[in-house]
Amino acid sequence: MVLYYPDVTEVRDQRKELADTNSYTFKEMKNELKALADFFSSDELAGTVYRNGHAQEEHLISILNADHLEEMPPTEVIVGEFDPLRGQGEAFIKKLHDLNIETHYIRYNGMSHAFLDSLGYYPQAEDSIQEAVKFLNK
Repeated sequence: MVLYYPDVTEVRDQRKELADTNSYTFKEMKNELKALADFFSSDELAGTVYRNGHAQEEHLISILNADHLEEMPPTEVIVGEFDPLRGQGEAFIKKLHDLNIETHYIRYNGMSHAFLDSLGYYPQAEDSIQEAVKFLNK
């Protein structure tokens, strides 16, 4: 399984904690990138639409908290350095790794959320596709 910048928890406190940008190294646009992370961690409208009436804690919505993750297939997580969902991806890959699930993690420096949408513009987007194919073909 390959996950691009996965959204693995809708639990508000957990989202906020995992969107913490204190570990980020900003050279430019610090305020803008921090604002983006804050928005992602507190966007109730998107969360409500995504949950479609389900509780935030349900394991199908917040898979990070599921108790059956040892059944997950080998998993690759791909994120951008400045992606507000980077912390969620890192927490998820760590949890799978701790459960002895085969994992692979790639962080593209300089990239933000949805960089795959820029396929043809950013070489990192094309590289991520190649890495995903390589992982799936193992």
